[in-house]
Amino acid sequence: MTELEKLVKTAIYGSVGAIATIVEKSGELLQSFVDKGEEVVRQGQAVTDEAVKKVKEMWEDADIRVDRMTEEEREALRRRLEELEKAEREAVNAFNEALKRADAAEKAATEAGRRAMDAEDAYEAARQEEAAGAGDAAGAEEAAAEEETAGHPAEDAADSNDNSDDNSVG
Repeated sequence: MTELEKLVKTAIYGSVGAIATIVEKSGELLQSFVDKGEEVVRQGQAVTDEAVKKVKEMWEDADIRVDRMTEEEREALRRRLEELEKAEREAVNAFNEALKRADAAEKAATEAGRRAMDAEDAYEAARQEEAAGAGDAAGAEEAAAEEETAGHPAEDAADSNDNSDDNSVG
């Protein structure tokens, strides 16, 4: 094997190894994106559930008749309702943020998956190219060996003519 063949073989093996590593690592990265997305959605759901629970509790506590309240009681009720509205807005905002993070994680996971598939395709193409290259090199070596052992037909014909002259009586 010549130095050039060794160099090409080393480059091909190095490329295939690099692509295999990329495919492996992108799969791990994709899984971490999926895990993070699931975590964000769970957190958003927990915040929403807690906010709904608080609102229900406050409404149960507010089982009163406004027409029988004093001005101070109505003002306290107004403040309580403002607190409820604020808690509701915070819960909605937290849930929306969790959805945004989950969407971003999903997009990143999709992109990582696409890149992993591209890397797999490149890996397979390099593997096929290497296999074809190895077949071409073996075929070229066989052809060279056959050519050396076959000789030249023109020289063989001249040799046979020379032999026929020697055998003739003259």
